[in-house]
Amino acid sequence: MTTTQQQPEPSVSRRRILGRLSVAAVGGGAMVATGVVGGGRASAVDGDSLEVGRDNGAESPTLLYQHGTSGFEVRATTEDDAWAFLGNGSAIGVSGFTHQRASGVKAGVYGGVFEDSAPGTGVLGVGPTNSPNGIGVEGLGYGGTGVRGWADGFGNGVLGEAGTGAGVRGQTTSIAGNGVWGSAPSGGVGVRGSVPSGGHGVLGRAGTGFGVKGEATHISGIGVGGVGADGGVAVRGTVPNQGYGVRGVAGSGFGVLGEVTTGVAGSGESSNNGWGVRGNALNGGWGVQGISDSSIGVRGDSTGGLGVRGESQTDVGVYGRSTNHTGVTGYGGIFGVVGQCDAGGTAVTGTSSNGGVGVRGASQPTGYGVRGESESGFGVRGDAVTGIGVSGISTKSVGVSGAGRTGGEFKGSRAAVRLVPTTTSGPPTTSAHRRGELICDNNGQFWGCASDGTPGTWVRLG
Repeated sequence: MTTTQQQPEPSVSRRRILGRLSVAAVGGGAMVATGVVGGGRASAVDGDSLEVGRDNGAESPTLLYQHGTSGFEVRATTEDDAWAFLGNGSAIGVSGFTHQRASGVKAGVYGGVFEDSAPGTGVLGVGPTNSPNGIGVEGLGYGGTGVRGWADGFGNGVLGEAGTGAGVRGQTTSIAGNGVWGSAPSGGVGVRGSVPSGGHGVLGRAGTGFGVKGEATHISGIGVGGVGADGGVAVRGTVPNQGYGVRGVAGSGFGVLGEVTTGVAGSGESSNNGWGVRGNALNGGWGVQGISDSSIGVRGDSTGGLGVRGESQTDVGVYGRSTNHTGVTGYGGIFGVVGQCDAGGTAVTGTSSNGGVGVRGASQPTGYGVRGESESGFGVRGDAVTGIGVSGISTKSVGVSGAGRTGGEFKGSRAAVRLVPTTTSGPPTTSAHRRGELICDNNGQFWGCASDGTPGTWVRLG
């Protein structure tokens, strides 16, 4: 043992050093080399020896040298042994050990700050400035915890600060390991990142894997959840050019599910002719599916463009199907539904079973429920195998009306036109009729209305 004023004595043994170095055991484990237990302060000057049981003071720094690789051992013998090595070999400057115990402080090396008038540091580790791989503080856990930080109340268990590097960084060498792991009781937060403005609370990066991945082990759990302020965004995904801002993949469920109480479950915004919302599906799936128990499954609104648009290269652009009601319903001030198609395809098609309606268009109070336009083909065409190709029903007016150079043109392999016979013989005798009406009575006689009236003037034809 020497001070800075003299060289170390080779004959000084480890036991002699232990006898002269004052050590206190805190909680049966922590080695604190700053205080003594009992004895009072010793009047010491530079060059005096260390005395057990007393405070030792000096004006100049005091250094201990040990020639060799074993270092100095400081041991406290209590109910639970604890000891520290001051220089244990050539690799470790200070090492501390403690036995396991059921209660109390269990610390091989203990550092504390007891004054709160100014910030201090209990244990400080400084890595080399000339190597990015240096380590200021390192903890090794062989099945346990290498480094643990604990805070009582609202403090920080572990606080990491960095300029342009990583404040806290975790690495794992196994695919089954976790670089950084956070856990919390029910209702708490395992890992939390916060930033006042303009930054990222949590940033995850990956080459071909997941930048951020969340898993839920219960059906009611959420893998990744985002909470935004009123009017803000809970979760946002951004890609610079080609790619997906947000992508959801599911086996047989929903890739992306949006739920809302009174607002919009899914909303998309796009500029420069992009897509607000786009859905792609392979192997017979649905690109976009909307489900509602009593309202609209999918709704599209536009102030100047198309509310909903569907395109297909080889099949139907927009398809509506209902098992017991209307497959597609269109409402409009001018046109309820407008369908356009090139190359002999189908602009609008609707399919319904069990007596429903494949395509329905409604316009109120005037206008066209369904309107079809064509340059040289059919404005509206209906095909049927055993049923009726086109049917029109009106309770108070005309079921089907045609206007043009020729109001109506009919062609059939058996007959061009068929008038369904009435249930009575002769012309009508009640209700108002208009000139030009034709009927066929139950005897097969044809009658024509020559003048308006109730029941009008009827003449027999043929």
